Amino acid sequence: KVSVKAKRFPHEDRTEAYFTIENAIRTRIRKINFFGNNAFSEKQLRKFVLLKKEGFLTRTHFTERQLREDAENIALFYKKEGFLDARVTPDISFDGQKKKATILFKIEEGIYTWIETISLKGTDRISEESITNSLSLQKGYPYNKGVQREGARQILILYSRLGYLSAKVDSEVTFSEDKSRAQLDYTITEGEPVFLGATRITG
Repeated sequence: KVSVKAKRFPHEDRTEAYFTIENAIRTRIRKINFFGNNAFSEKQLRKFVLLKKEGFLTRTHFTERQLREDAENIALFYKKEGFLDARVTPDISFDGQKKKATILFKIEEGIYTWIETISLKGTDRISEESITNSLSLQKGYPYNKGVQREGARQILILYSRLGYLSAKVDSEVTFSEDKSRAQLDYTITEGEPVFLGATRITG
């Protein structure tokens, strides 16, 4: 660690800089553990951890910033897989000289939420079957806000391809009392189709 202090001598029109150098201890990772992960295995979760256990071909050094980012990455994975209230708390213990660290990710998975129903409203000119077939999400899939937004985007793409350039899609979600099931409702304002007229080239 290097710190710098400057001292100004205005009458002599000069500045002196003082450098202080501290030797930092580089901490290596001895072990990485997980606690509370019932839905996913340690092997699945390790994919989202950039910090690695020290090995013959692996040598990464511990930083608090990377530890926080790894915990956030695990939590984001859980939320994407339908565990909307998942929390991941990183814990770390050092040896006496702080040269080796053991990391523990404490996971509170929360309730798993899946898509129970998908309803469509305002589909007067395009069949519900055509719209449903254009969606990548289906009943039984894990729910998260991202798939809800993606569903609306895919519906708009279908309508625009069929000439409904002013179509709009609003989406709402309703959860069951225990928050284990989600009902997605898409309300579509189709608008009028746009047709290209004849094109003439003169000259």
